[in-house]
Amino acid sequence: MNAKSIRHRGRGLVVAIAAAAMVAACGSQSGDTGNGDGSDKSLTIALPAVPNNLDIQPYGGPGTSYVLAGLSSTLFTYDTSKVPGEGCDQLAGLDAITGQLVDTWSLSGDRKSIKLTLKDQTSANGNKLTAEDVKWSIERAIAIASVAKTTLTQTAEYDADNPVTVVDEKTAQLNLKNSLPIDTAVLTHPMTTIYDSVEAKKHATGDDPWANKWMQTNLAVFGPWKLDSFTPGDQVVLVPNPNFTGPRGNLTKVTFKGVPDDSTRAQLIRRGTVQFAVSLSYSQFSSLDGAAGVTAKQCVSPTRDTLILNLNDPALSKVEVRQAISMAIDRKALIQGAYRDLAKPAVSGVSGSYPGVSPQKTYTFDVAKAKQLLADAGYPNGFPLELTFSTTRVANAPQSAVLLQTMLKQIGIDVTLNNVAAAATFADLYYASKYQAVIYQEPPAVAYPYYAFKAYNTGTSGQNTYGFKNAQFDQLVQQLGASSDAQQQTSLINQLADLSVDTMPEVYLTDDAALYAYSSSVTGLKPSPYGPLSPVDLSRS
Repeated sequence: MNAKSIRHRGRGLVVAIAAAAMVAACGSQSGDTGNGDGSDKSLTIALPAVPNNLDIQPYGGPGTSYVLAGLSSTLFTYDTSKVPGEGCDQLAGLDAITGQLVDTWSLSGDRKSIKLTLKDQTSANGNKLTAEDVKWSIERAIAIASVAKTTLTQTAEYDADNPVTVVDEKTAQLNLKNSLPIDTAVLTHPMTTIYDSVEAKKHATGDDPWANKWMQTNLAVFGPWKLDSFTPGDQVVLVPNPNFTGPRGNLTKVTFKGVPDDSTRAQLIRRGTVQFAVSLSYSQFSSLDGAAGVTAKQCVSPTRDTLILNLNDPALSKVEVRQAISMAIDRKALIQGAYRDLAKPAVSGVSGSYPGVSPQKTYTFDVAKAKQLLADAGYPNGFPLELTFSTTRVANAPQSAVLLQTMLKQIGIDVTLNNVAAAATFADLYYASKYQAVIYQEPPAVAYPYYAFKAYNTGTSGQNTYGFKNAQFDQLVQQLGASSDAQQQTSLINQLADLSVDTMPEVYLTDDAALYAYSSSVTGLKPSPYGPLSPVDLSRS
């Protein structure tokens, strides 16, 4: 829900009633959690929506990412202890990757496999972590989740037919077609959650070999938590896994609560009824800055908002038209009007959040030159353009859309707005390429430029539904993936960023920030470059 909706007559009363009801509902779950001092060490995270299932597929939107990330049951994670601001002031790089369920790992001499030795961890069901669990979980992800399959076997290049070999009980081998810089990084993402296969297989059937039905409403993982209760679409409650031996904070319960209205989420965090509020609008987040008992923290992020133009459209297929559209956009005004200055204008074809990257070519704002480019392309009077967007993908998309409509009008492009309410409908339109232009958000699963370039812009990418194909671009991406030299990698990243400005596969609008609003009683936040927080590090005073 965006802030403008609150202006409707009677809206304030409805929000107040909803907030009061939510306060009562959440309050009934809190109280003494048995720490001996009468204090509450539970944590409630207010999400826009809680998924209707606990599995990686069908994907339930950002709620799925938060819940699965909260389980902390992946092979790898990020150690941000040596990163400025513990990952808030600077993105954790690939050199910050460390084992979560993995003890040691090594790349083979032929760079075709990675050998893993596993930590001594036990699931809440009492089963020891083994290489069989790794094999079953990775093969399951590839089999049931198209995004996981694409990420693991295309963006990364795992062997789709034989991704994992069991060496012995505690040793697994990851099999690669080609070794890439992101080989271990993709295994930090919750889509590669490692499950207790012994428990899961008890619920498999001939018609359901991956126990999909059981996994929709149950958890069997090796992280610090076990499932206490799950109400689909409403809340997920986790309590400590008594068999977990790794480090964690002092939390005794973690609740993910669905609170659709963002003003209600802000009110709940202000009152202290919840301890984390996720996906607040920029206006609501701004309202919490300086509020008593609340920390409103803005951290660096690789996520970008973008205007995607479908190159299957005759006008948009011309690079001069795409360049003209980019030049007509005043990104600074967009940031001020739609983002409350809580993001940065996109400067180049690569996110400015990556340290050490400095491309030569940048976006410019020049209405006169934009008009000339349109005329040179054969459109001196502009053309009509339908702009599709959804708040389920970009929370402030309606405000951005209106501003873009006004900006493009200056060069003769007549923009009509198509606001799509349902996330599934919007996704269907995007992946079927049934749009002319769309406001989109790119939250890379791996915070490294190679991933973003390959996942979104290469000619064979599943995310590239807009028809951009450039042999030089694809070749540079391939070279970047094959390079192990840091200086060469930086040079290739800069070349790709410059080529992106020239060819405009996408018109990047903003470099977003990761916004965290939480109770001042909460400590231990260590932002992951992926985004969703992991409660394993958190404590309450």
